Parts: sequence; structure tokens; C-alpha cells
Amino acid sequence: MGFLAEYEKLKKSFPRRHNHGWNNQNSEHGDYLHVCKNCYWAFESNFSEDCLYVLGATRCIDCVDCDYCFECELCYQSVDSQNCYNSTYLEGCQNLIDSHFCVFCQSSHDLFGCVGLKHQKFCIFNRQFSKKEYFRKVEKLKKKPVEEILAMLNPLKKGFPKRYFREVNCENCQAGSNIAHSKNCYFCFDVTNCQDSGYLDQGRMITDSFDCAGYKLELCYQCYNTGHAYNCNFLEDCDYLSDCNFCYECFNSHDLFSCAYLAQQKYCILNRQFSKKEYFKKVAEIKKKLGWKVVK
Repeated sequence: MGFLAEYEKLKKSFPRRHNHGWNNQNSEHGDYLHVCKNCYWAFESNFSEDCLYVLGATRCIDCVDCDYCFECELCYQSVDSQNCYNSTYLEGCQNLIDSHFCVFCQSSHDLFGCVGLKHQKFCIFNRQFSKKEYFRKVEKLKKKPVEEILAMLNPLKKGFPKRYFREVNCENCQAGSNIAHSKNCYFCFDVTNCQDSGYLDQGRMITDSFDCAGYKLELCYQCYNTGHAYNCNFLEDCDYLSDCNFCYECFNSHDLFSCAYLAQQKYCILNRQFSKKEYFKKVAEIKKKLGWKVVK
């Protein structure tokens, strides 16, 4: 049996958890959550609280039916939006307050059915109104069915040119979409505070890494749903690892190779303990068989 086949066999020899994540409170009905509290039917979300039916939410509070939102509060039915408060039916918006049915709007408040506006207030379908007029008209519009309002918004939405690439406060980030506060990133999607990395998906605070999805990674390759890792490759569902390769559900460890379900361990291969000297000797032999370039 080949070495990687042994690793796959080891992974399958343990019962798998019904959900993944760490440091969560009262958030059992979801998966891939990290430091979430009172979240129900939430997935791939971090540092969020009191949220329902969300996907890819980061630092969100009291949000419902939202996808890939960042630092939003009291929002409903919103997608790809950041730093929004008390708003509903948003798409690709940033820094909005008390706004509804808006697309690609930024740094505004009290908008209804608007597309592509910046630094505005009291607008309805991109038309300016007085404060008194605005609230009177919005009160009537809110009585209409949601489908009717969306139909009214569609002509305005179709007349607004769509950007092929959405980014906020980025430097030299090419290809991908939904990138925020990042630098030198290539072909990344839904990432924040990342640098000198490529081919990331749903990443937060990742540096010098490729083909990853996770949180606080540095010098990592092919790591999925992993947090706080340094100089690691081929990890899945791990946290707080350094200098590890081919690990599954391992935590608070260093210098592991092809291990599964270990915590607070070091110098292990296929879950077997070795001395430090033996470990590095055997790892060099394995890497050579796998065709890795071994640096002496």
C-alpha cells in the first residue's frame, strides 16, 4: 500500500464529526463555523453572533438570510455587502445605513431601490427627495410585495454597468472578486486582509499562501477550513499547526506528517510517535518517494 493510501485509510478509521469548527457557543445547527455565538443554520462563517440562515458571514450581528457579508448588523436578504446597518435586500454594497433594495451603493443612508450611488441620502430609485417626502413615499412602497419592488428595480439595475471585479481598499489584486483590504492577491474570491497570495476562497488574514481557504495562514499550500497555520501543506479542518503536512482534524501541534485526529502532539507520522531525529529522517525519505524536493 502506498504512503498516501495509508493516510486515507487512517482518516477513514475514525468516526467523523457531524459539524466542524471551533470556539462556538450555541451554534450546533451549522457547519464550518469559527467563534460564532447563537447562530442557527449558518455555514462557513466567522466571529458572528445571533445570525440565522447565513453563508460566509464574517463579524456579522443579528443578520438573517445573508451571503458573504462582512461586518454587517441588522441586515436581511443581503449578499456581498460590507459594513451595512439596519438594511435589507442589498447586493454589493458598502457602508449603508437604513437602506433597502440597493445594488452597488456606497457610503450612504436612507436609500430605497437605488443602484450605483455614493455619498447620497433620501433617494428613491436614484431620484432625490426631501427628507419628509422620502419617508412618506418609502412608507407606501414598503406595503408593496417584494417581487413588485424588485421588478421596479430591474430596469435601473440593467442600465448600470457591472464591474467585472469587485474590490475594496486593495492594491495590485488581479482577477477574482469580492476582495477587501488586501494586497498582491491573484485569483482570489471572498477574501479580506490577505497579502501576497493566490487562488484563495473565503480567506481571512492569509499571507504568502496558495490554494487555501481559512483564517490566519502563512506560508501554506492546499489548506482547507484551517486556521492559525504556519508553513503547512495539505491540511483539512485543522487549527494551530506549524510545519505539518497531510493532516486531518489535528490541533495545537507541530511537525506532524500524514496524521489524523491528533491534538498537542509533535514528531508523529501516520499517528505514530518518533524521536525528533527519527522523524526528520523518515519525513525526508517519504518526501523523496513522493517526488518532493528535499532542502538539506
